[in-house]
Amino acid sequence: MVKDSPYPEPWELLSRIIENSQGVQSSQEAAARILGVLELADPPLRFQTAQWATDFVSPKLAADLDGRQVDQANAAYLALGGLVRS
Repeated sequence: MVKDSPYPEPWELLSRIIENSQGVQSSQEAAARILGVLELADPPLRFQTAQWATDFVSPKLAADLDGRQVDQANAAYLALGGLVRS
């Protein structure tokens, strides 16, 4: 809980969610995933560092979980204006 928060209800809800899920990830675990993605020749536009996060966002992002389709669409749009991504 954030002391003197003007939003106690959202903080309480978030605290309960964290308590009841595996939503807390160590910084070492997240860093290892980030370093792994940085080493990829063709890294995704977005990725999740934990399986629970993938499970949480996948219904919303099911068509483009890693962002490659959005990235391709952006590149095509920029190409229309003569802008080329390196």
